[in-house]
Amino acid sequence: MFPTGARPMTELFGAAYFHDPHPAWEWLRRNDPVHLTTLPDDSTPVRLVSRYDDVKSILLDESFSNSFEHAPAEFREYLGLGSANTPGMTQLDPPEHTYLRGLVSGLFTARHVRRLEGEIGTIVDRVLDDLADRRGRPMDAVPGLAWMAATLVACHVLGAAHSDPHELSAQLYTMMSTDPDSAEAADRAKNEVRFWLRRTVLEAPGGPDGGLVRALAANAELGAERLLDLLMTMIEGCVVSPANLLGMGLLVLLDHPGQLAVLRARPGGMAAAVEEMLRYESVAATSLWRFPRAEVTIAGKTIAPYEPVWLLLGSANRDPAQFRRPDEFDPLRPNNNTHLAFGRGRHSCFGSALAHLEAGIFFTRLLQRFDTVDLAVNRPDVRFRHCLMDRALAALPIIAD
Repeated sequence: MFPTGARPMTELFGAAYFHDPHPAWEWLRRNDPVHLTTLPDDSTPVRLVSRYDDVKSILLDESFSNSFEHAPAEFREYLGLGSANTPGMTQLDPPEHTYLRGLVSGLFTARHVRRLEGEIGTIVDRVLDDLADRRGRPMDAVPGLAWMAATLVACHVLGAAHSDPHELSAQLYTMMSTDPDSAEAADRAKNEVRFWLRRTVLEAPGGPDGGLVRALAANAELGAERLLDLLMTMIEGCVVSPANLLGMGLLVLLDHPGQLAVLRARPGGMAAAVEEMLRYESVAATSLWRFPRAEVTIAGKTIAPYEPVWLLLGSANRDPAQFRRPDEFDPLRPNNNTHLAFGRGRHSCFGSALAHLEAGIFFTRLLQRFDTVDLAVNRPDVRFRHCLMDRALAALPIIAD
């Protein structure tokens, strides 16, 4: 697992790492900021970059490629990136990436997303009604609140209704797994979501209609399969980051009851609190992979052309060189909006404005409607997903009253 012979106290990509990666990330920043390790199969090498300045520099460096066609064969095989896979927008380089992102970016600006505030508020209230119906009884906030709210908002943005939002939410959750043991289930869920998009969006009477789909159909000459590829990327971007932010953000507030009480009394501070949630527990543990097109030296380490590199966004957001007292949750931190949770540069998360708005509405309404929100299990029993790229919860049982 550690070809260099040096290793952090917490084994990378082990159970303890997924529960709390911060000790390992701190060790990497201090001792080996461009660390050569292997993926959980113990045979696929990857570089982990952990310091804020290095991570930000690579995010903005256009000499690094996102295209998996440049990846070593074993890397593609481990992540299931075979020749049959059609790369999504996030796995492309210019000019194709620039073209596809240009088709959708205007629909996700802060100004455009702000127009959805009323509809998102209605969706959030609908989801919180389910929590109210279970008042005083345990409820798992991951499927019941975080993923359900994010799924319903995504369906509204795309203009694509689903007959069973709970089923769709479960499929989206499953298809985002990076656990090799869940690969078949993830592929099955991905195919089901794609079939739903085809049936509901492309083959519906009258063709594409509503929300994002209408805009794409009107402004781009995309074939059906390419449009489906783009819609898959869109629904992932509209669901995964917001869902993880709602789940992890709720856990952060429950871990900091003093800050929760302040927000309950002063909801005007919610926007800053959401920024600090993103810094404190980055919803993306790593960036998507990057491949240098030429040999490059970072922090004294030489990286060969097309060697896989993962940027540890969560580690960068706890770097004391950028953030004072980084292990403290402080919504009043003056530079918390310099976090890298949504990346930077041409591949920054296009759904970041939607995630910000959704989280602000969700946490404000939650604290308005419930006097108490508590964990329904002991804190060590909170379960995290074993995801290579996401910092995400598997379950978060809560009791609200």
